[in-house]
Amino acid sequence: MDAWIKILIMGTVGAIIGYSTNVIAIKLMFRPINPIQLKPFKFELQGLIPKRKADIATSIGEIIESELISIEEIIDKLIEQSNKEEMIAMIKDKNCDFGRRKKCHLLFRVLSRV
Repeated sequence: MDAWIKILIMGTVGAIIGYSTNVIAIKLMFRPINPIQLKPFKFELQGLIPKRKADIATSIGEIIESELISIEEIIDKLIEQSNKEEMIAMIKDKNCDFGRRKKCHLLFRVLSRV
């Protein structure tokens, strides 16, 4: 009978430790949202998801474009054939911001195929 109690206690302690580490790990993935500076160590603490939100958004956008719907399909559905040339010319005439240069090149490449 003494062995069953030891096994039960070990299983319970293992379950409590496993549950608590999982809760801590999930919370650290999402919190803190804003970075916290730990000055004595010159270390910045921030959740994994908030820290990489730009990378995650980019990869999700690329997956949606490649797997679900492409830019060509959106343009074909939104712009009628008669307005397509006018819209392409208007977009090409606009100047691109420095931060959007890569997106503008992608858009120009897509519009040239349409």
